[in-house]
Amino acid sequence: MARKKRKQRQPRAARKIAGTGSIVTNFEPATRAEIRGASKHQLTRTPDGWSAVDPARSHLNQVIIGTGMDIDQDVQNYLETIAVSNSKNASPDPFVTIILSASPEYFRPDGQAPGDEDPKRLKDWEDKTIKWVKDTFGQDVVSLISNLDETTPHMHVAVVPTYMKKPRKPDRKRAGESDEAFQIRVANALADPGKRTLSRSRNAVFGRYNSFKLLRESYAKAMAPLGLAYSLDSFDLKAQMDPRSTRDFIQDTLEKIELDESKLRRQEKEIAEELAKWEQRNRRKEADLQEQRRQLNEYENNLRQQQKLLANREAQIAEREHKIETAIGNAIRTIADIFLGIVSGDIFRGPNSTHWTIPKDLKERHPRFEKIWSAIEPALGRFEKLWSQLTTRFNGKDKEDLEASTQSTLERVASPTFFR
Repeated sequence: MARKKRKQRQPRAARKIAGTGSIVTNFEPATRAEIRGASKHQLTRTPDGWSAVDPARSHLNQVIIGTGMDIDQDVQNYLETIAVSNSKNASPDPFVTIILSASPEYFRPDGQAPGDEDPKRLKDWEDKTIKWVKDTFGQDVVSLISNLDETTPHMHVAVVPTYMKKPRKPDRKRAGESDEAFQIRVANALADPGKRTLSRSRNAVFGRYNSFKLLRESYAKAMAPLGLAYSLDSFDLKAQMDPRSTRDFIQDTLEKIELDESKLRRQEKEIAEELAKWEQRNRRKEADLQEQRRQLNEYENNLRQQQKLLANREAQIAEREHKIETAIGNAIRTIADIFLGIVSGDIFRGPNSTHWTIPKDLKERHPRFEKIWSAIEPALGRFEKLWSQLTTRFNGKDKEDLEASTQSTLERVASPTFFR
């Protein structure tokens, strides 16, 4: 497919509009740093080898809107009365700077030198330009300065675009809210006049599509009664007569480069700050992780101590149970030996006597014999009597079998291995 042939630009002489000339405009979004650069241009009106400023005519410059030549201060004054978003996604260049002028032949129709403009034409242009600026931007114009000390008269305009930000109309009730309370919230939202808020994209003038082109057309329409017109289709703003000289243009370009470098340094600083925040968050997370590990180790140590205490407790209980079982076994063996002694006749009392005869070796075999004996002695007399009555009922072999069976049973119970 053949490339579309580019439209040829007309020579400079052919681009001049018939009559008294054409409008010259420049609309630019601006950062706060660029606003400060514009302030420097207004406050420093001395020739430095680059600027076309003629100090002999600087007294002719006028502040039409604003407190003085310090544009940045006027911007700050207005910002203090409106809402400004702190979002990191907010536009870095929410302001607008404008230069308004006309081609030199309008101001000097007979080819006069700079500074020798036609007074009536100059005043007519100033009056209509001031009216157009006020009608178009309203209270958002914070600075309007007329410069008559350079090659061509022009005006510098600084605009802080705003819009009325109103609260959102409630579309549903809150939990537990009555119908009456909800209707009051809706009425309050509708009645709220809103808060004037900084935003170029939401501004009624600059929020329109192709807004700068529309503004140039609007300015050309306002200047039409003066014989000034918009350019041809090939109109190139930068190719028109600029209110600055070549050296002034180069100086402004260098200042813009400096501002761009300042913006880059600011971005680098923001990146460094974000990186520092990220590192700080990482250190905080690492500290939290270390604390969690410490708490886990402490919990594991406590758990091991509890397990150790539990094991010790179980060992103590087992030892106590063993002692109790041993004591019960010893007591039963001791009682069995005592009953066996009565059955075998080794332990006995004489007729009409309360004194018991006890073998010495029996006491030696049982260390707690005396204590157990004192506990069961009241019942031994009854046992002896019952055993005597039982054995008298049997004769011969039956008696022998009874005595042998009883002795065998008591001996087995009294043996050291019975309770093992």
